[in-house]
Amino acid sequence: MREEGDYLIYDGRQCKLNTVPVDVLIIGGGVQGLVLLDELKRQGYSAALTTNSCLGSGQTLHSHGLLNSGYWIIRPELRKTLKEIVLPAAEEMGLQIYGEDQWFIVAPSSLSEKLCPGWKACGYEYEEVNIGSLPSGFQEGELRYRADSIRVFQINEYNYPKRQLIRLLSKGMDEHILYGDIVSFHCAPSEQNTLPENRERTITVDTVEIRLHDTGENVILTPKFIITAAGTGTKRLIRSLQAETSCIESLTASGADAGAWKQRMEEQLGKVKINKLHMICIKAPLGILPAASVVLFEYGLLIVAHVNQDHDDVQHDDRDYVTWYVTPVDPDQTSYDDAPDQAHAEVNKELTAAGINNLLRAYPALRQAAEKSDSLVRFTVFAGYKQDIGDQMGVPLCESLEGFDNVILTLPSVSINAWINAKNAISLISTRAKANEFTPILPFGGSGAKVGVVNELSDTVEWMRWKELLQAFPGIAQQGAARSLAE
Repeated sequence: MREEGDYLIYDGRQCKLNTVPVDVLIIGGGVQGLVLLDELKRQGYSAALTTNSCLGSGQTLHSHGLLNSGYWIIRPELRKTLKEIVLPAAEEMGLQIYGEDQWFIVAPSSLSEKLCPGWKACGYEYEEVNIGSLPSGFQEGELRYRADSIRVFQINEYNYPKRQLIRLLSKGMDEHILYGDIVSFHCAPSEQNTLPENRERTITVDTVEIRLHDTGENVILTPKFIITAAGTGTKRLIRSLQAETSCIESLTASGADAGAWKQRMEEQLGKVKINKLHMICIKAPLGILPAASVVLFEYGLLIVAHVNQDHDDVQHDDRDYVTWYVTPVDPDQTSYDDAPDQAHAEVNKELTAAGINNLLRAYPALRQAAEKSDSLVRFTVFAGYKQDIGDQMGVPLCESLEGFDNVILTLPSVSINAWINAKNAISLISTRAKANEFTPILPFGGSGAKVGVVNELSDTVEWMRWKELLQAFPGIAQQGAARSLAE
């Protein structure tokens, strides 16, 4: 790096002195963006991350904190990545992994006949157990009447404190993080019209201007590569880039068919499905709720148990609270084309009531504990958006963005895929750019950037007692109705 007049010469590129050259700019401060930042730094690339909200405050902190290795979607690469990359990385950073000794799947016998061969083929560890291995509250519910038609499996799935993961990934990264809004992109005709996969490229993004929230200052970056990791905000981000004047002018200058290019990009974005996810949160002292996670296929419920309250620590003492994150399956799932950056969604009361009714059928001990006048059981419900790729769960997306030679699109679907995408993104970059030892100093790096608050502990979420829950969701069955369902 050297100065020549009003310009900075960095790795053969001429940049104005009021700009900051970086190898890679990551857009998005969730788990995917932070894993990318960590891995790029390890590989020796100079990288910056920009986010317009607190770290993790999009769909990451709306989740239940599950390291989903694919037991119910059976994707062997997820299990391999978990064992070879994620668990060793978690140990190195000090992330508390727990719950693998109390994870169960309860499935109809007919479904089990399909699951077990898939698990064996993928090398998944599992043990078939009897219904008595489940926490006692489940043995008092409808499952006891269905012992002959269901099978129970104990599996090695893993939970983690989701805020702790974001905090540990961002530790020591302040100088690489910019907290602000992207003001503009500047595009130019590409000097290199092909990538390794030999697909035509016409445009490169050579400048990104960011206005910092904390100071109002503008920072200009000149990245070699841009990686979008904006989660549910990805489609809106890409379309804003598509609409930039310099983008259209560069297309025109290259003689490209702008209409055909836009259609190809929309087809690429069409693979991204934005779905709504409901979370029924139930909090109670350990003993009232067991610290066990259970997939109840027949009831359309995923129950993930977290120990302690703030999701940034796992204690093991008399103060422990257990929070159940209960996700009901929506039989009428609708995909959306857009979602807010913060990933907040409106709650469907009918779906929520149906999910709680199914939970009470499977675990009636919850109602008994919640109805007591001195009960410490509390409830809250929220909905958030999450992105999936195509129609199959657990599929990651990491590929070059149509029409651009230096923009990479990354979306993980489940958290383990964040590490898969990081590996694949660096593979794409390394074919065209070598890592540099130079690490730029970002003006105001880390200024104002903080780890977000777990959604269910934010000011926008209200915890309710049992009677308040019944008033908020009148579709919840009364005691007599629930009993008749079991009979």
